[in-house]
Amino acid sequence: MGGVDLKQLRQFVAVAQSGSFLNASTMIGLAQPPLSVSIRKLEQELGVTLFDRHPRGVVLTQAGQEMLAYAQDIVTRAANLRKLMAEISSGARAPLSMGFVGSATFSLLPRLMQAFQRLHPLVEVSLSEMTTQKAIAAISDGQLDVGIVRVPLLEPAPIDILPVENDHLVLMVPPGHPLPANCVARLEDLSGEPFVMYDRSMVPNLRAVAVLACQTAGFVPHVTQEAVQVCSVMSLVESGFGLALIPHKVARRMRTRARFQEVTSGGTLIGIGLALATLADGATLATRRFRDVAMTLDEEEYEEAPTIGS
Repeated sequence: MGGVDLKQLRQFVAVAQSGSFLNASTMIGLAQPPLSVSIRKLEQELGVTLFDRHPRGVVLTQAGQEMLAYAQDIVTRAANLRKLMAEISSGARAPLSMGFVGSATFSLLPRLMQAFQRLHPLVEVSLSEMTTQKAIAAISDGQLDVGIVRVPLLEPAPIDILPVENDHLVLMVPPGHPLPANCVARLEDLSGEPFVMYDRSMVPNLRAVAVLACQTAGFVPHVTQEAVQVCSVMSLVESGFGLALIPHKVARRMRTRARFQEVTSGGTLIGIGLALATLADGATLATRRFRDVAMTLDEEEYEEAPTIGS
């Protein structure tokens, strides 16, 4: 079949399926005379007669019947290959590597992934949990396409930051603590209390925000324990090691013997958030599409009963 091309196979399948050269010519948009010539050349190349010609149409010969299944398979594979190449060229199948902070799994990450996969189901997303610091370093080095990181950031980096979820810190209080419940606590009144803090080397951003809030309230916190993950911090508080400042949207999702309540520093809430981090230049098509989805994502509306202050 060295002289047989894909166009001839498509024409052969069209004639076989339609039962006549006239119907096939209409189906594939080719005039009947050149279609007949092309099929004759195919028969000559193969050394067989593929069709018995009759005034009212054509009938496959034995050789034609044997060939039809092979021809259909080749035509289908070629169409699938063309579709695959188009998807790759358009970025529809481009891989996307993403790092995320653990607290993103409570709200933002599931909503964002569902929205993205609904619009771009062929993109293969690989997910890795990591700290903000590691995600930014990996994006800067080109090892990661996108990161969901905790903001504000401590230092400038050669990346773009797109805020996608606003939040604030709340106070987590151990069981049995004498601090009055069902009220807004003031950090200014807690200078003598022990605190559980985020690890200074692994979670520097969130720790810096918490420490700065205490300093704004007029004191340097007495840190009794440190942990990397928010859940670990919460476990230590529940065990009675001290108070902690926890992201509000994480606190709302947790069930614990400890309690959460609003807290201010200098009369205001302690603002934090989650953001999408990507390369400032040279972002992939899949990354740009992910950013587009993140920009249209609405803030989550909670339907569950509030736990803050309870």
